Order: sequence, then structure tokens, then C-alpha cells
Amino acid sequence: IAMAAVGGFVILVTIVTAFGRQLGPIHNQMYYPLLFLGGYIITSLVFKELHLDGQSVFYLTLPGSTLEKFLSKLLVTSLGYAFGSLFFYAAVSSAAEGINRLIFGYGHPFFNPFERSTMIVVAAYLITQAVFLVGSVYFRKLAFIKTNLYLWLFGIVLAILVGVTA
Repeated sequence: IAMAAVGGFVILVTIVTAFGRQLGPIHNQMYYPLLFLGGYIITSLVFKELHLDGQSVFYLTLPGSTLEKFLSKLLVTSLGYAFGSLFFYAAVSSAAEGINRLIFGYGHPFFNPFERSTMIVVAAYLITQAVFLVGSVYFRKLAFIKTNLYLWLFGIVLAILVGVTA
């Protein structure tokens, strides 16, 4: 349902901007927040069953080592989400631009998933999502919000220390 909503939103935004003749490259501006925000939220929810009272026993007694359970969650939320969202967005943006060219005769530049800047952003996501994975393991409830709060708190403390040192 979330993917259909995101796909519909992307198509709607590209049609509206093409109708207003705002034909700049908008796909990178729409994909990057989708990658980071969606990936961080999914990553922070991945170990939710570990903290539920009735289901945690069943999760811990599943066959497989702790390393295998952790690596499966890590691969799904890092590489799986990053490349899945990349190919999903490429397909949706291609469909949206096809509709634009069919209706208006023009459209935005096509989204290139193998562009250098896109690959750099995907690499940055793969590195930074590990913080939210740790937050998902550590916090019982509201892991996304608590992880963000701790990151802000860490940034403030670090800024104070740098300021005092300087």
C-alpha cells in the first residue's frame, strides 16, 4: 500500500509540474527523501518482534544463529531496500514521464539510477542506516524517534565540546 501511495504521489507531482512547465530534473529531489526517510523508518521497525512480550520468545527460538538473524535483517534493510527502492522509483518515474510525454508532448529528464550522484547517495544511505538498525535493536518502542533524538543530543553535545575546545 505504501509503495502504491508513493508511486501515485510521484506520478501526480510529475504531471502537475509538467503541466506548469517546471521541467527541471525533479526526480533526484524526490528519490533521495524517499530513500532516506523510508529506509530509516523501515530499518527502525525491523526488530519490533524482538521487543514484543508474546513474540520475542518465538523469535529467539527460531532455528538459526543470532548472527544469521541479524544479517538477514541487515541485508533486507540495507541492500534490499536501497536497490529495491532504486528500481521501483526508476520504473515509476519512467511511467510518469511516459504519461507526461503522451499528454503534453514533453516532460522532465528521465531518472538515471546509475548516475554517479545517485550511487553516492545510495552509498551514504548504506552507511548511515546502520545507526537506525542499532536503534531498532536497542529501543523497545518508538525506535525511529528515539534514535533521532539521541542523534540530535549527540550533535549538540559534540558542538558544545568543539566550541569549548576552540
